[in-house]
Amino acid sequence: MSNRQKMLGVLLTGLLFLGAAGCTQQDSGAYDQAMEALNLGNYNLAEEKLAEAELSDDRPAEAARGMGILSLARGQYQEAMEYFEAAIEYAGAKNKTFIRDVKLYQAETFLAEEKLDEAEELCRELLEEGKSGKAEIILGRICLLQEDPEAAQEHFTASVSAEQSYENYLAIYDLYVNASMEADGAVFLEQALTLTPSDAEDYCSQGQVYYSLGETELAKTSFARAIDLGSTEAVPMMGSLYLENQEIQAARSMYQSYLNEAVRPAIAYNGLALCDLAEGDYDAALANISKGLAEEDTEIRESLLLNEIAAYEYKLDFQTAKSKMEEFLAEYPENEAAVRENLFLQSR
Repeated sequence: MSNRQKMLGVLLTGLLFLGAAGCTQQDSGAYDQAMEALNLGNYNLAEEKLAEAELSDDRPAEAARGMGILSLARGQYQEAMEYFEAAIEYAGAKNKTFIRDVKLYQAETFLAEEKLDEAEELCRELLEEGKSGKAEIILGRICLLQEDPEAAQEHFTASVSAEQSYENYLAIYDLYVNASMEADGAVFLEQALTLTPSDAEDYCSQGQVYYSLGETELAKTSFARAIDLGSTEAVPMMGSLYLENQEIQAARSMYQSYLNEAVRPAIAYNGLALCDLAEGDYDAALANISKGLAEEDTEIRESLLLNEIAAYEYKLDFQTAKSKMEEFLAEYPENEAAVRENLFLQSR
């Protein structure tokens, strides 16, 4: 997990908001609400809104696409492929942009299934039709998995050539970090600093770039500018910076402000719990963690559960910590930090 991802305690995936397959004049907005819910990790609400988009708004192509993305996030790969195929069929040949987007998600699904040849073939087919920064990134990921860093770099370079955006540079950096090649990823972050931010989202992304490069003061400046321009995403990131600098009250203020915005409460509760842990108030931390878990934010759940285990360890309640860790590893067996921590717990 990269430093940027640790700022929120979770890997957040961006979703494209496409409506290329058409919608009715009386569209209720259910599809956009579904995509927002997906982006916020609220899978149950997303599923509900996608059903509404299909039935009430007559948007079967977009609904199928959304259900495919939801199934992919849940690890239901066969179902995801079936939904993506349905989305393409519903869309019709004229909706080329929509279909290319769906095919990229199909390639992501192949990759998740470790079907590298199928993912590569699909991406190369897309590149024959035209440039695609996202297809190049997927090909680069495949090369990293195949331990071919030179080919990966070529694909990543082609990706940023096709799509110069903070999102693209940061995605490439994260892939390098996950491959234990952080220095190679930093090269792309340095390139990202040549971009000129133009809005709140850009300044927030610029802050993430500076943070990942270890330039915390510059990151603060960028996040502050993003917040001034109305970014809510930058608020918990600023809180994370304050927390790292042991400025607990300033961090708490940021997380409380984010909680008041009610955009993604689980992130705020997780941050407040970290402030509680830093101040030694372990019962308060557990209370905030409980509130966070009640939000059923799928993507924040892992971080909340880890912090819950830490709170019980700090309370010297190793029996409960062991029990919680056993449950955690059953749910997240690939979390290396938890595996290491479990070895410590077994000695207590």
